Amino acid sequence: MILGAIMLAILSREAATVPASGLSQAGADLDQFVTRSQASVEEYRKTFRNLVAEETKIIEVFKASGEVDRRRQIVSDLLVYYTSRDGKDRTTEYRDVQSVDGQIVEKRGERALKLLTKASGASSLEKELEAINHETRRHEFTRHLRGIAIDQLALPKPRDAFQVELVGREQIAGHDVVVLAYRQTAPIPGKESTLPLPKELQNARILSRGRLWLDAQTAQLWRSVWELVVPHPDVAEPLVMIRSESSYGPSRFGILVPERVVFDWLLRFSHPKNGRPSFGLSERTTFSYGSFKRFDVNTDEKIKAPEARGR
Repeated sequence: MILGAIMLAILSREAATVPASGLSQAGADLDQFVTRSQASVEEYRKTFRNLVAEETKIIEVFKASGEVDRRRQIVSDLLVYYTSRDGKDRTTEYRDVQSVDGQIVEKRGERALKLLTKASGASSLEKELEAINHETRRHEFTRHLRGIAIDQLALPKPRDAFQVELVGREQIAGHDVVVLAYRQTAPIPGKESTLPLPKELQNARILSRGRLWLDAQTAQLWRSVWELVVPHPDVAEPLVMIRSESSYGPSRFGILVPERVVFDWLLRFSHPKNGRPSFGLSERTTFSYGSFKRFDVNTDEKIKAPEARGR
């Protein structure tokens, strides 16, 4: 599934919203800025491939009352698993789990070696990636998220299926930030959501929308919000079914790196008689990251010169 974000912005923000027309008059060209932001996303992915960080993942499953039913904390070393076969390059997130709910995972090195050996010996690219992804799912409950850290939210494609606007400027950590808003206005063949809908919304279309907070100078992403929403005839605003928020911070690697990502599943539908329809929170996954380091593997091989033999 898909992408991610922050629930509570831990970066200091001073909102100073101005009309989109004011931004245009200041020289902010939307198409040009979008192109720059897409380039920054590619640079992020390229750089992130060589980084590693400690990740703490907290999974919470909620009762209808709003109380937490189940909770799990997974601490891992997160890095990018990269593979290339038959001219195809693919990546996925590999988590070397340190502990689960405070219990240390024994024989980590031995387990990791077996896993990587199994993956590299798989008969196909898909099976290789599945072996790595299975390790991530091993300690989770029913819902699984991939690509939260290694993939960064960007303006969705195709562009003609979305309305994109410059909606203002803000300050994040002392940096001037441009805010872009987008919302889906047309169906995308082959990309329809498979989320279950209540009977009264069976014919409704689930749509995507979100906001990006992009550095005015570098077009790098400081913050993002992404939602899947569905219109309901009884309310003016669409109902939110999935929501993710992400926040990023500076690093010494030339990119902004993830600090916190929160992914909410709001799949508990309620429509009381004479009341407003709504989707309630059913599960939340929160990712937080320590400092990032460069992942370097160096191999030194010494070849001994052959000894001379007498004839």
